[in-house]
Amino acid sequence: MLHSEKKPVQGIHAHVAAKMHGERDIMMFLLSTANDLMGCAVEKIDLILNDALLGFSRYIAADRAALYMLDGTQEHLQMHHEWCRQGISPHLRQCRTLALDSLPVMAELLQQDGAVSIVNVADVAENPIQELWFTQGIETLLLMPLWRDQKPIGMVFFEFMHEYAGMSEFTSQMLPIFVQMTGNAIGRKSIKNLGESPGDSSKEMCAQDFNYAELIHPHDLEFVAAQKESEMESTAYQKRLQQVIDGTRAGIWQWNVQTGETWFNEHWANMVGYTLDELRPLSIDTWVQLAHPLDLEESHRLLQQHFSGKLDYYEFESRMQHKDGHWIWVMDRGQVTTWTDDGKPLLMSGTHMDITEKREVEEKLREKTNELEALYKGLNDAVIIADIETRKVVSCNAVAEKLIGKSADEILYTTIEELHPSDILEQTRFRFNLQALGLMKIVETEILARNDKRIPVTISSSIIEYHGRQCLMRVVQDISELKDAAEKNRRLQQQLENAKKLETLGVLAGGIAHNFNNILTPIIGFTELAKAQLPEQSPAIAADLDIVLKSAERARKLVRQMMAFSRQAPPEMKRQKLKPIIRESLLFLKESLFSSIAITKRTKEFDEIVNCDAGQIQQVVMNLCTNSEHAMESNKGKLLVDLKKIYLKKPVKMALGSLQAGQWYALLRVCDMGKGMTKNEQKKIFDPFYTTKETGKGTGLGLSIAYGIIKAHEGVINIVSRKDRGTIVSVYLPIAH
Repeated sequence: MLHSEKKPVQGIHAHVAAKMHGERDIMMFLLSTANDLMGCAVEKIDLILNDALLGFSRYIAADRAALYMLDGTQEHLQMHHEWCRQGISPHLRQCRTLALDSLPVMAELLQQDGAVSIVNVADVAENPIQELWFTQGIETLLLMPLWRDQKPIGMVFFEFMHEYAGMSEFTSQMLPIFVQMTGNAIGRKSIKNLGESPGDSSKEMCAQDFNYAELIHPHDLEFVAAQKESEMESTAYQKRLQQVIDGTRAGIWQWNVQTGETWFNEHWANMVGYTLDELRPLSIDTWVQLAHPLDLEESHRLLQQHFSGKLDYYEFESRMQHKDGHWIWVMDRGQVTTWTDDGKPLLMSGTHMDITEKREVEEKLREKTNELEALYKGLNDAVIIADIETRKVVSCNAVAEKLIGKSADEILYTTIEELHPSDILEQTRFRFNLQALGLMKIVETEILARNDKRIPVTISSSIIEYHGRQCLMRVVQDISELKDAAEKNRRLQQQLENAKKLETLGVLAGGIAHNFNNILTPIIGFTELAKAQLPEQSPAIAADLDIVLKSAERARKLVRQMMAFSRQAPPEMKRQKLKPIIRESLLFLKESLFSSIAITKRTKEFDEIVNCDAGQIQQVVMNLCTNSEHAMESNKGKLLVDLKKIYLKKPVKMALGSLQAGQWYALLRVCDMGKGMTKNEQKKIFDPFYTTKETGKGTGLGLSIAYGIIKAHEGVINIVSRKDRGTIVSVYLPIAH
């Protein structure tokens, strides 16, 4: 005992969307609609037509669809069915009747059987329906007349709230079939509503006459309709089905799963170079013998999943052998339509579509993509391929993974913006768009690696097709080393300029000091001589001479500082412990610094020997501490003097010199809580005669002299300061081996 699994009419809404995944599935939609119309009660035709309008409208992305029929005067179109997308108001109550004399474009189209017309609403003559279209935002109409028995009977409207993009060749084949099915269904309903009046056949009468006749002969019409329905049903269905099959040029098959009996249409055989007669007797073995042996196992697995209910449809791309020996690719689709009483599959129907050309194109594209991948994955530079439309990464090579510090799985399908720092997002988007348009080839930017590390890079891009998509292939080069080299060069240049400047000023200071010393010598000598010859009764004159001598001694001290800065007083180098020199300097400073300043020293752990001039090192300590005192003179403060040894595994570059790797250094730090310095002040702090102190409170030579002494000791001096936060001066001296 057999039973049919034909879906009820009410189920069309639920399965229309599932059937129409793409252009190829429209044929299944039309077959389903034809199947629903065949043998259904006439009262259900309207519901089926509404669902048909819904399904086809969604397929072509229409916003509204309507079915209009000519009235008895042949001068008006009356609406019979309508479907509207959500948000679109129906016209049924607002504009049910259209006068053809106000719509000449439609009147002319009605006379052309099979014609399709695209009409801009703006080109339609002004009338109520045009105003209604404008109000609802309808811009374009797709119109096709309904003909039956070589006469126009109505028109199908599809309306769009945008400019219609056109139909594919396949869609243009399916539209007349859909319209013809609609016309046949309307005709069948019309016969039900009419019956046949004496002297007139039902084929010659129009919609208004049917309604009039129904009002006059309600009982007779039911009797006539019952007779006509049975007579026309088989012929109409077969005609519709054949139209669908011929229009799709698909291979059609139907298989009795239980007996193996199989039916194929002629085109199924033609796809593999045969006629049906050449393949007889026909059975499921006919297909098995033509199928590729390697495809049979997968086909069987998918069939079993469909039979068990795990798959709604059977769908499989497989190979079949052509008569001349080559293999073609087919898309094999089908569904069980009838089941036995005990739930076993009985009849299964489906199609074969030749997709050989599509597969060949895909294979060529795949080969091209593989060649591209082999090329960029072998590059030493990082390569990231991003989809232009979605801006998402679709591929990358191992070098890109290493550069970013993430695996390919972490990088793929992230957006381009996520690969760059957030503070340059707008710049990133703008440059990506320019590269996507081919207007910019190379950009310099930064890549965001793991742990938010910013890596300077250059990105050169090319527009490519990757897996059928327009993409940007971005070759990313890490320029960190170039940036470091440029920074190193800048620092060396700055050091060279500073050294030249200090050397020049040193020569100048040495010349001035020498000449000034020659002037001071007779001043001091003759003043001391004059003082020695003064009588005891001249205390006032003696006091004046003391002032002269005191000022001359201050000048001599300044001369010594200038001589030290100019390196004309060479250091007397001696291997000695540094700690006692520092402690002696601090003992002297305790007596001379402001009492409000507390000196903290940390030197206990240090007991190393350095090669130095004790006097000059003391001069450095006193100069640094005096500067700190002046920076804190208006406040109570702490002065920290720290001495320790350090070992450098790597070379260290500083503003005024470099420290060598693999070397032990004595690190002397003088830290204060004073007013600090700005960055601009720090740039000039070692310049001779430059001072941040008030006039009369400093010569501007303290740090310059310290720099000259430390450089003569093959050491480095460095300063770190922040405005209103204090200053740290660090002195590095090599520890003697």
